[in-house]
Amino acid sequence: FGFLFRQFKKAFLKANYVTGTSLPQIEKAHELFKSTNLKLVRTGVDVEKISQLDQPELIPDSLREKEFVFSPRFMAPIYNIEFQLEAIAKLDQKFIERFTFVFIRGKQFDEKYYQLQLKRLQQLKAEINLNYCVIDYLDQPSMWMMLKKTALCIMTPISDGTPNSALEAMAAKCPLLISNLNYDKDLFENSCLKLNSFEVAELKDMIENSLTNYNPELLINAFTKVSELGNRPLEMKKLEAFYLNL
Repeated sequence: FGFLFRQFKKAFLKANYVTGTSLPQIEKAHELFKSTNLKLVRTGVDVEKISQLDQPELIPDSLREKEFVFSPRFMAPIYNIEFQLEAIAKLDQKFIERFTFVFIRGKQFDEKYYQLQLKRLQQLKAEINLNYCVIDYLDQPSMWMMLKKTALCIMTPISDGTPNSALEAMAAKCPLLISNLNYDKDLFENSCLKLNSFEVAELKDMIENSLTNYNPELLINAFTKVSELGNRPLEMKKLEAFYLNL
């Protein structure tokens, strides 16, 4: 391990530029290698394409006339879907009756974990008449349209960087609720709702509050921030400038 670390350190210090996609990445690289050549270049999303997309036919037929809450991260342990399900189980019945809860299995998923979550969804269907939908996979435009139509986008991973799915939600101007993680403050502060813990009761309350009275100023702030700080064409221009300076 020590040899590998020293080789990485040499590479980091020798490079003209080292880029990272989030502020915590940059901070960690500086902490480990004392690099001074670190630059933030986020992957970013196509804000203009997302904001201009208007193809309601991309929404699955079963959801087209329904109000729904959307969990866009795949069914894998890191995305903490079971946490969402336990909060949903405690929602006031008026939310259960009004909304369909939508999940994405994903192309690459943990079969055992997926089956456990599916079983829990089936239990909730029997116990509280939960309306739910699990979609195998969505292509990019369909994902964007789902974000544009959803009443609330929820993502509760236990570890994350600068998630493009969150940036896409911001570009789609949809209400967004995220985990209590070390997300970049310049992007995610005052632009969405953020949990303070991984307590089921808190998530349940924030879902209910979001579906009842989500602050519209957060949507405006989110779109402005993603346009300026998470916009792929702008971020790639930064990267291009580094290459041209070599």
